[in-house]
Amino acid sequence: MAIQADNITVEFDAENRVIIVSSTSIIHATKQQDCLDVIRTVHDLIIPLLKGEKGYLILDYGRIWIEPEDLSAYAEVLYAELGDHIYPGGYARYGLGISRVTSKRMSKYMEDRAPIPLFYTREEAEEYIYDLAAKNKALIAHLNSSQISDK
Repeated sequence: MAIQADNITVEFDAENRVIIVSSTSIIHATKQQDCLDVIRTVHDLIIPLLKGEKGYLILDYGRIWIEPEDLSAYAEVLYAELGDHIYPGGYARYGLGISRVTSKRMSKYMEDRAPIPLFYTREEAEEYIYDLAAKNKALIAHLNSSQISDK
């Protein structure tokens, strides 16, 4: 299955560096190559937006379906392709395409990595990511002010 960039939708909040990835139609990745195509398309769309800086990523699993047997490969490539561009813990996923089997398999793979929080709705995922972004901004501001006062 060839995945076209125009099937993948990317919303970017530049102020908070939040990227929301979804699709205009259901993408049912039935082979590992399909998973790789999705990730590479997402990579190619979001890297220019980030302009060398890190951001936060929200993934719509209600529109992008990954077969449970391909989840480990998908997660591995997701981290390899996007890990340097996303803040630690800066991932969230939501949607009805997430089943208990999907969640268990992803959790098993993620045991040695930071887990990707799973939410039922986009609003819940956004709330989590925007809260994280606000906390990180406050921490960075505090660290910057501490460095200035130390001089």
